[in-house]
Amino acid sequence: MTIITHKYIETVDNFKDSVVVWLNPVGRKALNIKDAFEINSYCGCATIDWDDRDFGDQEIQIAPGGSEDARILDYMLNNPESAIEYIENRLKALKEEAAHRVTDIRRGLIDNTPALLFKVDGQDLCEWLDDNSHTALEGTYSNLRYNCRHLFLDREFVENELKEWLAENPVKIEWAKGNDSMDGGSYDTLAEAEAALESVKAEFLAQCGTDEDRANIEAGEFRIIW
Repeated sequence: MTIITHKYIETVDNFKDSVVVWLNPVGRKALNIKDAFEINSYCGCATIDWDDRDFGDQEIQIAPGGSEDARILDYMLNNPESAIEYIENRLKALKEEAAHRVTDIRRGLIDNTPALLFKVDGQDLCEWLDDNSHTALEGTYSNLRYNCRHLFLDREFVENELKEWLAENPVKIEWAKGNDSMDGGSYDTLAEAEAALESVKAEFLAQCGTDEDRANIEAGEFRIIW
C-alpha cells in the first residue's frame, strides 16, 4: 500500500503492472466514482478503469505508440494521481453529451398530478413537481434517481437542466393578440393562475382609457402559460 498526498486520494494498492487508487469522500464526489479507479497494463499500454456512479463502466487507454507506451505506463503506475485529469475530462464530456439528450421539456398533468415532462433520446420521462410550487421539482427526485441510473445519465446534471428550465419558464398569465403580448403576473401553481384569471382580465379592462383600448383588449386572448 502506498500513501499519496492528493486531495482526492486516500490510499493506493500496488500490484504487478497495476495500481488501485482508493478515493476519499471528496474525491468520490468530485470524480463521481463509487470507490476507486485502477491503472493497469493492456497490451503494454496504460489503461484507466473505473465505475462512474451515473454513467457506468468507463475505460481510457493511453496508447501513443512506440517507446512512449512503456514510458507512460511506468509513469502512471508510479504517479497514479496523473490519471485524475483524464477522468475529469471524461466526466465533463459525459455530462455535456447528457445535456444534449434532454429535450421537449414542458409541464403537464399525469393522473391530475402536476409533473415536468421531458424526453431523453426520444424516450418520454417525467419528474413530479412540488405541490406548492410548480416552478420547483418535488424534493425526493424519485423518477430521476431511477431513470438516470437506468439510462446512464448524470442525475445532478439532468436535474439542473430541468431546474434551469423551470426558472426560465414561470407559471404566468399572459394577454396576447397577434405579435403583441402583455404580462399578467406570475404564480406558484396552475390552480393559483386559474383562480386569478378573471381578476387579471378585469384589471386589464379597468386600465383602458378609451373604448378603442377596451376593444383591443377584448379582441385579444388571456391565457395561462404553464
